[in-house]
Amino acid sequence: MKTLGKIIVGITICVIFGVPATLIGYYCVKGYSGAYFDMIETAPIRHVSTQNMLVQPKVLEEQVLPIPTTANIADIAEEVEKSVVSITTTIPGNFIIASGEGLGSGVIFSQDEENLYIMTNAHVLTDAVNLVVSSPTLGTYHGELIGMDTHTDIAVVAISLAQIPTENKEHISLAKIDLKKDIEVGDIVLAIGSPLDKSYHSTLTMGVISALDRETDLVAQNRTYIQTDAPINPGNSGGPLVATDGYLIGINTAKLASEDVEGIGFSIPIKEALPIADEIILNGNIERPMLGIIPYDLYESSYFGLQIPVGILVNGVLPQSGADEAGIEVGDIIVKINNQEVLSTDELNSTLAKYQVLESVNVTLIRNSRYKKIKVILHSLE
Repeated sequence: MKTLGKIIVGITICVIFGVPATLIGYYCVKGYSGAYFDMIETAPIRHVSTQNMLVQPKVLEEQVLPIPTTANIADIAEEVEKSVVSITTTIPGNFIIASGEGLGSGVIFSQDEENLYIMTNAHVLTDAVNLVVSSPTLGTYHGELIGMDTHTDIAVVAISLAQIPTENKEHISLAKIDLKKDIEVGDIVLAIGSPLDKSYHSTLTMGVISALDRETDLVAQNRTYIQTDAPINPGNSGGPLVATDGYLIGINTAKLASEDVEGIGFSIPIKEALPIADEIILNGNIERPMLGIIPYDLYESSYFGLQIPVGILVNGVLPQSGADEAGIEVGDIIVKINNQEVLSTDELNSTLAKYQVLESVNVTLIRNSRYKKIKVILHSLE
């Protein structure tokens, strides 16, 4: 009860001095989550350092050396290259920053009667306009953004088949994908993309899988990645990571960049990326569940001066949201979702990730110094 009293005092201080508010859903809104993607090397003219991305990364204690392979790397690279594209974008400027050009890579992975579909990173296309897609076998065409999911850093761009000359259509090649393919630490992998400048399109680098299911906050919270030492440079973002049989196993998305770090890159596993891309083609977006509150994290200082999260203050309730319909009020302090303790917005995000839109959850909160449990139906974050 002593801790509860400290929380109430904390709320009073917050009300007096004001609190920042950010909309919370399954993932943070663009103003917050965008910070992750601004730090990723995507080869824009306005280069952003990744020095501040070093957050005590987990690394292997022993070096993993490449194993011998009988695969013909040159043949594999030639085949994979047919499905890899460069994506050039215009990044609008403002009265402070001049406009510039962004560069990324992508993979042709699907086709219907009207379009070719390209999977890439969402951060490659954030705030970008005038998409130009270039393929060494198909040519250069205008691309249309179908949709993106900043939580997983996946986006889909389409090229209209009507743009492609008949003689070029016979060269269309889709990436080889097998969601059941087994991969292991130590497997040789290839990365193909357009690092630094589009004149370096179809650059091939080779390395090994250094780790699987690697957790990192470089791109998004509560996601896992394939870690590789295959060189991934600015402009490689959105390009493929492939096995020595040519099958696509990941979408390259980020790397650690520092004088003290070498050979730590990250790729989104294809088994996670493909369902997101398919849903974007189908619906144009990804539905994410939300409570419908404006949160503020409450902290308590420890004896050593550490800030310990103690709950999530409801600083606002969105009209017609699940929280609004369930009766959650401004001033409530959320501490649990079902039986899972959630004492910060990060923990709330990771817990909501386990649920679907229209699922119901029991929210345990503190109101007027008493614990209360409220059933909330999760609505879609729009």
